[in-house]
Amino acid sequence: MFVKYIKPQVFDYLDAYQYLQDYYAFRKKVDVGFSYEAWAAELNFNSRSFLRMMIHGKKKLTEKIVASLAEISFLTPDERDYFFCLVKYTQTSTLKEKQIFGQKLIQILKRQSSAQVLAESEDFISNPLLPRLLSLFSYDDVEKSSVSFAQILGIREEQVIQALEILHKLALIEQPQKGVWISKVVAFKVPDNKGSLNLRKFHEKSLAEALKAFDLPQEVRRYKSLLLPMTTEDYHTFNQLLDDFAKEQMVRHNPKTYSGRRLFQVNFNIYPVSEDLTTTESFRP
Repeated sequence: MFVKYIKPQVFDYLDAYQYLQDYYAFRKKVDVGFSYEAWAAELNFNSRSFLRMMIHGKKKLTEKIVASLAEISFLTPDERDYFFCLVKYTQTSTLKEKQIFGQKLIQILKRQSSAQVLAESEDFISNPLLPRLLSLFSYDDVEKSSVSFAQILGIREEQVIQALEILHKLALIEQPQKGVWISKVVAFKVPDNKGSLNLRKFHEKSLAEALKAFDLPQEVRRYKSLLLPMTTEDYHTFNQLLDDFAKEQMVRHNPKTYSGRRLFQVNFNIYPVSEDLTTTESFRP
């Protein structure tokens, strides 16, 4: 029987060591004779044991090895640029440098991404079920049927069928044969339009669900609240860092398969709960 092995894609990783370990495992499956000794010879490196320690993070990857790996393993400039940044991101010991190289990784991923900006639709944006359902289409091991979706999401099949019909009406999915659906978008995002009533409905429903989830076991839910005194500049910086964090998590949690996983809803909200001294002083009698 012919078995097809899938080569790890460097863009799916935020840890250089993990990528290289998975790459080695892939090469080993394709060629049982492949070894660290063979890899060292391929890279023109004279110590297989030192190479192995670098791949497993026990020693830092040297510039020479990184250059050789980039030259041999990757075909496109973006792949090589991403790998160079990934090594720096993985091996740096300072938060500032990690943020710098993390931002560079995000920039490269943006060039690779073809996320479709969805037109504002009340049917789609105001209903949290539809984005979740559309997300499930991205996993290779999920059967694209109403029965399978209903089991995964823990809802009635009738709800799924109705949601699939809406996604079909919006031209986001199609049905090549009865009972089987495929997505027409690889990735998607919803425009953040200020004052959108549809977005308001979405967040109202999502926050209501979050309140209900309070009774779930602590192993599968988390609530955290902070009070932070911030200037206007601090606030804008915080939002930028939050955006970067969100993008990083989207990259980190972007598997090809769903097995062993669950979808988690993550909500961020920030708003003022006080006035500054200048404002309060203006109201003094």
